[in-house]
Amino acid sequence: MSTKTPPSVMYTAATHGQASEAPMTDVQRQKLRELALEADEPMDGELTQLQAQKRIAALEEMLGR
Repeated sequence: MSTKTPPSVMYTAATHGQASEAPMTDVQRQKLRELALEADEPMDGELTQLQAQKRIAALEEMLGR
């Protein structure tokens, strides 16, 4: 039984540190948009850099990348 968070779950956990609280970068936004579209998953445009990084990794894993 896997305890991994499914990719469809939005990452909203509290984070600490300046970089983790900054809005996602334009590069992250574009990558997330492409992956979400390909995976037929929702796109959350309000993620922090850390949340976007985790979401991108989850979508890439889901897509077998």
